[in-house]
Amino acid sequence: MRILRTFPAFLVLLCFGAAGCSGSDHPVFVNVILDGSPPINQLRFSAQLSGSALIGPTDRPITVGATLVGPQSARLLLPSQAAGKLVDLTVVGLFNRVAVSHAVTSVTLKKSGETPLNVALVPWCESCDTGQECVNGKCICTAQSCATGCCDGTTCKTGQDASACGSLGQSCAPCPNGQTCTSGSCSGCGANCPEGCCNGTICSSRSAISCGVAGATCVSCAPALSDNCSAAGTCRCGPSPACGVGQRCSAAGQCVCDFKSCAGCCAGNVCNSPNASQCGVSGSACATCDAAKTDTCDPSGNCRCGLGAACGAGQKCSGGACVCDATTCPTGCCAGNVCQSSSVAACGVGGTTCQLCDATKSNACDASGRCKCGTGPACGVGLTCYNNTCSACNPGPTSCPSGCCAADSTCKTSGFPNCGGGGLSCQVCDSTKSNACDASGNCKCGTGPACGVGLSCYNGTCTACFPGSSSCATGCCAADNTCKTSGFPNCGGGGLSCQVCDPTKSNVCDASGNCMCGSAAPCGAASVCSSGSCVPKCSSGNCPSGCCSSDNLCHSPVSLAACGLPGGTCATCTSEADRCDQASGACQCGAALPCDPTKASSCVGGSCKCGNSPACTGIQTCNGTLCI
Repeated sequence: MRILRTFPAFLVLLCFGAAGCSGSDHPVFVNVILDGSPPINQLRFSAQLSGSALIGPTDRPITVGATLVGPQSARLLLPSQAAGKLVDLTVVGLFNRVAVSHAVTSVTLKKSGETPLNVALVPWCESCDTGQECVNGKCICTAQSCATGCCDGTTCKTGQDASACGSLGQSCAPCPNGQTCTSGSCSGCGANCPEGCCNGTICSSRSAISCGVAGATCVSCAPALSDNCSAAGTCRCGPSPACGVGQRCSAAGQCVCDFKSCAGCCAGNVCNSPNASQCGVSGSACATCDAAKTDTCDPSGNCRCGLGAACGAGQKCSGGACVCDATTCPTGCCAGNVCQSSSVAACGVGGTTCQLCDATKSNACDASGRCKCGTGPACGVGLTCYNNTCSACNPGPTSCPSGCCAADSTCKTSGFPNCGGGGLSCQVCDSTKSNACDASGNCKCGTGPACGVGLSCYNGTCTACFPGSSSCATGCCAADNTCKTSGFPNCGGGGLSCQVCDPTKSNVCDASGNCMCGSAAPCGAASVCSSGSCVPKCSSGNCPSGCCSSDNLCHSPVSLAACGLPGGTCATCTSEADRCDQASGACQCGAALPCDPTKASSCVGGSCKCGNSPACTGIQTCNGTLCI
């Protein structure tokens, strides 16, 4: 501890212990109140923590000087281990190195910053003889200190000697010749004092300060405990016996327990020493400390756990310290001795140690205190948690920093036709409208943006295809304004409009760009072109139990690869169906319509599936094998 000089200038810097002064000291600003009675010319400081000295008795100023006048102030720098603890401080006033006044108090230091403290010195003698008390710093004999004897100057005598007989701390007196002294009364007094009591040779009337009858030796009733002397010569408080320890006799003549009589706490009119079951000081009403949160009552009358404050929510007091465990924190987790509600930042239950969930792998803490992503466990190596699902590629720079995320959640290298980067969603370019990606990840045609409606990207330029267009000199322009290479079924050339041949009626283009079946004209309504010749068309008449494919073949019986009504056009069932209904000629999943391709990727065993899971519901759609 250091004592730092403040004002007036009588204190100097002092460090206690081998470690000396450090930057981690905790200051206590002590204001010592002096009233000049008795006068002092030195102050002595000492402090203890749990019975161990922080500083021994140290006098300031070091040498005796002029009388000190109040107030005096000092800043005590206590070591770091005292921070937040209850420290006992003693200040003694000295006059010419003799103790004449003192103050003893306790203060809980702040954990940071300065702790203010006011103390007032009261007269005090370091050591008085038996039968004396300290008055204004001097040991004297008084009625209080020598109640069973008599005072001979400042000395308390037994009062049983005929040469110095007396009681109640009155002045000793010699008994007349021939009389003896018994219990502080001369033998000749009792016979002449039937209504009062005797003090040496004097017969005193019965009163609270000289109580007794029939010449008995007078006793002085304690004024705090009684207010009268009964007819039987006993001290009483009102009509009742004198008050007990921790009580006082009130002006109304009743024994009461209050701040004037009881240093502890009052349970009714009974004064109790402070403890965990009856906590309080200065005559306050006793309070019962919460046994789960506290284990002691401090000198200031506060319920505490050990040397600290009462435990908070989610804690219990054990061994003088607040702890967090399964009994105090059943639905949360313990971060040190603090109970936390279970969350991503503090995941755990049953009072276990809190864990911090990896935000890239999880987004919640489940009821068992485990980190999770959506409804499943936290994501593994190479996966991140996005929209409640573990995925290898998510929008953002963490899972795909130099590429873009495709619709199937795979990371694609940035480049045409998958434009984008930084883990953002890929922009899939239309190859008829663009031919490259720009620096921002947008589709472009040549050096410009992707082509608009009615235009196609050709050799890095957006252009429309129309008859006579030089951009399609050796082909023909289709109805969608794209240039088609001349050849079946797009017959034509020189940029003229394509003649789109019916593949069931023709199979080649002639030199003039006309549709032909072999070397002849296209087949009529009842025929189809097969191997360059017109043959009868597949129909219900020649295909009664099957369906007709585009190459005029009868497929019987119907199947997933060729499904249709008798003589009707065959269709190939997609993965959203698992059978062809013979009666209706329609593809089905089980006995129902084919699966919705936005909700499922396949039909398995008559049930729609998204990957290996049931079909998606609500607003979710099937993306590859996952519902998102």
